[in-house]
Amino acid sequence: MAPLPSSTSIQPICKARAIYPFHSKEPTALNFEPGIFIDVLSKVESGWWLGCTPGNAPGWFPKDYVEVIEPQKPMVRH
Repeated sequence: MAPLPSSTSIQPICKARAIYPFHSKEPTALNFEPGIFIDVLSKVESGWWLGCTPGNAPGWFPKDYVEVIEPQKPMVRH
């Protein structure tokens, strides 16, 4: 898994809900239980997403453990 970004002010690209529990001893992982809502901050082609839950630091988790409940927001070009 890639290192975590230094800033936690990243805007979510979509929202997801956990459908399976995920628990890891990796310090960069996001652990959660089913039903938890997650702000998805980044998606990697390998299937790992970066996200955060309310009150927790960002962490990596497998995309197959969640379902997207708010689709990805379109990118705005300036």
